[in-house]
Amino acid sequence: MKGNGLFKFAAVKVQCAIVSSEVLITELFKNYLGRLGGFELAAQLKDVPSIAKLPESQPIDLLFLDLESQNAGALDQLYALENPPLTILSTSSQEYALVGYQLGLVDYLLKPVSFERFSKATEKAQTLLNPRLANAGAGLGEGLESALKQLVAPNYLFIKVDYKIIKIYFSDILYIESMREYVRIHTENERHITLISLSRMKAFLPENKFVQIHRSTLINLDKLSQIQGNTAYLGATELSISKSFKDDLMGRIATSAIFS
Repeated sequence: MKGNGLFKFAAVKVQCAIVSSEVLITELFKNYLGRLGGFELAAQLKDVPSIAKLPESQPIDLLFLDLESQNAGALDQLYALENPPLTILSTSSQEYALVGYQLGLVDYLLKPVSFERFSKATEKAQTLLNPRLANAGAGLGEGLESALKQLVAPNYLFIKVDYKIIKIYFSDILYIESMREYVRIHTENERHITLISLSRMKAFLPENKFVQIHRSTLINLDKLSQIQGNTAYLGATELSISKSFKDDLMGRIATSAIFS
């Protein structure tokens, strides 16, 4: 996500909005922002659609979204905005960490939110808004990173499908195909579409189990039954192997090969 404004000069404050229907959360974040330098609360909103109703003269650089106080479609509404601001998510549940990562949120604040954690999240946002420091801020926010480590277990991962968060075991995956900003995960009996790029999805998969055979395809090596020319067979499923990825695929199976 890209913010509407640019943090160009030290004198220009980051314009913030808080989306929450809970007074306590709004007042807490308002208090925290007041204790920080370089941030200004420009709007207090009850829901995500209200962001689009703000005048063009009132751009929002950074959004604090309290997920518990919103309806089930709040994240989808946020992503549907024409130019959504950088967003910091606050919630009581760690299950939304992967969803936050998929949507490119700045950070993930697990309640109760301390001033120290709030401050670190805003520092991350400030780095992303400042073009001079953009490269230095390429990593995940602290809360998001720690939560993801707990969610992504050795043999499974969680994905968001519509309004549900479901568990998928790596051993059940046949292959994963890219659909631009989405991927479609194929298992023996089901297909799941979730909002994440193929390159990001690849980072969550065990390297010894999955290999990319095409710019739009990752396969589970355990499901690979044969290779004929530039075609990989996963049982009855046929998938194309591109020349740029074939050497890597052959190298991966070489340790188990008895041919020369």
